[in-house]
Amino acid sequence: MIQQRHAGQTPMNTFAQILSKTPFNSHLSELRDRILAANSNNVIANLLEEIKFRIDLCLETQCETDQPYYYLLRSYCHLWLQKTEQAINTARWAADGFRLCGENIASVYAHWYLGAIYAEQRRGYLYRREIEQAIECVELIHQELLDKGRYDEANQWNNTIEQLQRHKNAALKMGTGPLHMPDTPIQMKNQTTAPPSSTTDTFLHLPWLPKYHSILAGPEGKMWAELIKEHIVFASKLEIDGKKVNLYSLDGTSSRDRRITLSPLEKYGWALVEGHSMNACHPTPICEGDYILFHIHNSPQNNNIVVASRPTPSGDFSHMVKRYREPEKLLISETTDTSQSYDPIKVDQDYQILGIVIAVAKPET
Repeated sequence: MIQQRHAGQTPMNTFAQILSKTPFNSHLSELRDRILAANSNNVIANLLEEIKFRIDLCLETQCETDQPYYYLLRSYCHLWLQKTEQAINTARWAADGFRLCGENIASVYAHWYLGAIYAEQRRGYLYRREIEQAIECVELIHQELLDKGRYDEANQWNNTIEQLQRHKNAALKMGTGPLHMPDTPIQMKNQTTAPPSSTTDTFLHLPWLPKYHSILAGPEGKMWAELIKEHIVFASKLEIDGKKVNLYSLDGTSSRDRRITLSPLEKYGWALVEGHSMNACHPTPICEGDYILFHIHNSPQNNNIVVASRPTPSGDFSHMVKRYREPEKLLISETTDTSQSYDPIKVDQDYQILGIVIAVAKPET
């Protein structure tokens, strides 16, 4: 959770500064200024309603380029109201929207902003990843300016690159951080020498997980660690939300396929399944109460199981897990439930693919 005030400081200032640097046009900057000047929950709540109205208007008029800016402002309001997970989700929508619209400069600050949230949560791996994406955007902008001979403008980005590099170094000192979302704590029972002996168990393979020699704690609670070497961790048993679960791969049935390798250069998420629309999924049914492990990626291949999202009339988002059919751009249910209709869903500008499901975790019975 992001604290609004502590020890005489206002961490929200960090997010306000990033928003101030983000290039908003005239009618959007006026709204941004009102949000940054807000000083009470009631004012922020009213501004959230105004943002919702403006997003709805964008959807009606198909003014796609403004939507990411509204999502970024919405994220700031969620942070003010201590709704961190909603803030992360809307900031992610903003970053993805800027990328799709080709707004490279805004993309820099959206990733920087999202990285700042993860920094407050001490989630070093995600913090570093967002800063690296911001650096990639700056380097792209810098090179384009050089190619056009606009050397003075290119040099103006050098200071930004230096600032972001300092953030990256801070993230590296923070360590990898957790791979899961804060609201779904996960503890892994692991071994560091060999994979599980059973040929039927699915297991996670983490070749990049660092092993630390010492941890130092300063008087202000700041902590860092000294990295000795990397080693391999195999995890065959998981505990999610206090429940012991068994892990099943969606990649196939061979021994090799059952090894799920997570990369330090990618992002992953856990989600709790509600509903029965995929209870006949192959090779592993995805049932209500299961947890899915997904690779955060928005370009699935045909027949991938995906996590998709779309805005709701209330201004939030609904999420679903479906089979993706590339030729028709459809999201398909695979179910035995006959109590309701599960029509195919056409992927359009309202629907966004968030990730590709790579495993299912089922509670032990």
